[in-house]
Amino acid sequence: MQLDGTDSPGMHSLTWADTPTPGRVRPGGPRQHAAMLEDLGGGREFMAGALAYLFAAGAVLMLLLFAVLDHEQASTAGMVSVVCAALAIGVAIEVGAESIPERVYPWLLAVASVLIGLAVYFRGSAAAPHAFFYVWIACFSFYFFPRGVALAQVAFAAATYAVALALLPGSAAHALELWLGVLGTLCVVGLLITGLRRRIDDTVEDLASAARTDVLTGLLNRRGFEEVFQLELERARRGGHTLSVLVGDLDNFKQVNDRYGHYTGDRALVRAAQILERR
Repeated sequence: MQLDGTDSPGMHSLTWADTPTPGRVRPGGPRQHAAMLEDLGGGREFMAGALAYLFAAGAVLMLLLFAVLDHEQASTAGMVSVVCAALAIGVAIEVGAESIPERVYPWLLAVASVLIGLAVYFRGSAAAPHAFFYVWIACFSFYFFPRGVALAQVAFAAATYAVALALLPGSAAHALELWLGVLGTLCVVGLLITGLRRRIDDTVEDLASAARTDVLTGLLNRRGFEEVFQLELERARRGGHTLSVLVGDLDNFKQVNDRYGHYTGDRALVRAAQILERR
């Protein structure tokens, strides 16, 4: 590292702003922003993997329940069809995750609700445990989707369950009780996931802020400066404006530490930071 710090990314950015080199990716430039957006695809990749796993896990679990336990009232052809469809959709999501637009995922989750409703109907019993799969719908919706979309998913899941219960013979006695129990469970799970997601977002935001600021003064550290500098550099480039960087120093600050101690020196730094932020 050079003593004057000119090998830092920010100083490289300042140099490249005036003398762009062909083939190089300038910090804050369009090519770097494209790379950053590409990195953000990890969220969609995780969402695709989670949804594919839920489809596959649901299919395997339904198949095991159907194979191990006695199901006299169940429709074998119907249950096998639901299992095969869920497994096929899960594999398709896993294979084509990169090509699936983000707006398609709510529709895929709606298909999962339909399959669960069909599983309840083909099982032939209102007391079948397949309704528990709706909890997966609520967990996935409230974690990955906006609140409005998540509520719509829960409403649609409740509607598919209501249709399945209405079509089952002899389930009228307990249909309303079962439906209300499932709906209440989905709402409680949704509230819980929403609260946990908010806590996670706040924690990530706090950690990101801590990584960009100095613990003592609260001012931007080198990493934070680089991020802001690259943003301002790109803004100046788009607007055709010049960009200036003002460098300052606290005169004779070492004497404060030597005479009054580092605690007083830290208080002086905090006071200087407050003045800089205010003015």
